This record gives sequence, structure tokens and C-alpha cells, in this order.
Amino acid sequence: MLKIQELSLDNREKFLDLLCFPDLYPFNVNGQHESRQIKLHDHEFIKVRLTSKHPQFRLNQQYLFYLLNNANNRQLACIYHNLYL
Repeated sequence: MLKIQELSLDNREKFLDLLCFPDLYPFNVNGQHESRQIKLHDHEFIKVRLTSKHPQFRLNQQYLFYLLNNANNRQLACIYHNLYL
């Protein structure tokens, strides 16, 4: 596992995947929340990354747990939002 020896990052950062995984995104482009001409939903982005012919995304365990945590946080935010309506 990689050890971070810098200041901690805010987990609400929009481009957190680009900052935390420089080995997967060496040029800091094409992250999950990159502005695109065609809107790409989160579940579509994850599906494309995990079914890519390049195995670097699906073999990186830290990245897989990051995607799982991100999906769980989005689902919880949706539940809390619906409870307070």
C-alpha cells in the first residue's frame, strides 16, 4: 500500500481520484468528474473503467475500494436527502 506523507485531502474534493491515484491518471485528465461533452453518469464511468481492456484500473485494489466507498457515499446521500424532504 502507498503511504501518503503530505497534508490530508478533503474527501469531498471534486477531482479526488486524480489526486489520489497518480499512477492511474499520470496526466491528471479523464477522471470521474471531468467535464465532458456528453454527460457520463457515475455508474457508467465505473462500468467503463472496470471493463476496459487496460487492466490497471480493475487490478488496483485501492482504486476499487475508492470506487466502492464513493458509490456508498452517493447512495447514503440520496437516502438522507429523501428522508428530509
